[in-house]
Amino acid sequence: MKDQIREGTNLVLEEVDRVQIKLQNELRKVRNDLAKIEVYYRIQKLEDSITDLILHSTDNIQEELNDVFDRMKKCKLKGCYC
Repeated sequence: MKDQIREGTNLVLEEVDRVQIKLQNELRKVRNDLAKIEVYYRIQKLEDSITDLILHSTDNIQEELNDVFDRMKKCKLKGCYC
């Protein structure tokens, strides 16, 4: 009877060990995936910031060009060559 209890206990402990190892491996995979997602998020955030800067710069350049064209038109209407 003791041998059967010992055998049953050993089987349960082996199964617990197997499940623990499997869960540890799964947790490691999840942590790796999370790290990859965090890196992707940081890169995406930087790309968004750069895109915003480029759009802002483009808007500023467009405004400056519009000012130059307006001055050229005014100058042309007055008959001067600037």
